[in-house]
Amino acid sequence: MKKLLIILFVGFLTSLIAQNQQSGFIGQWKWVDEDKTEIGTCTFDADGFVTLYVKKNNVSMGGKEFTYNGSIAKFKNTKAKMTYRIKNIIEIIEIDLTIKTMADEVIQKFLGIAKFDDPNHLKLGINFQKGNRPRHFIIKENLIRLERIKQ
Repeated sequence: MKKLLIILFVGFLTSLIAQNQQSGFIGQWKWVDEDKTEIGTCTFDADGFVTLYVKKNNVSMGGKEFTYNGSIAKFKNTKAKMTYRIKNIIEIIEIDLTIKTMADEVIQKFLGIAKFDDPNHLKLGINFQKGNRPRHFIIKENLIRLERIKQ
């Protein structure tokens, strides 16, 4: 009985930590390079959707609904959505960005890691190619720096 209570308590704490960690992502973030030049924005919402905007190309993708025009020909001009999911809550957080059709067929999945420098500064290491989750944040390869936009 004691073991069962400990397992339930640990499960409850893990769930609570995961909810708090995900809420730290919620909001609009400015995407900047190492010189602090603004590249675009990234918005995480409470429903698990993420929207990316690239200023240079004036391109927005993601959120609850958008038209997919990525590299997979089968899905060109398909109505899609992009979600985020926090998988592990440790010093380095695992994050998945998933693009799906409106019927929930997976188009693309990007594996990544995240780390808060402080509540207003977040580092993402995203593998935009098919493959493994990055293990480190590498400038010019997978590093995305985000600064929270004050609302």
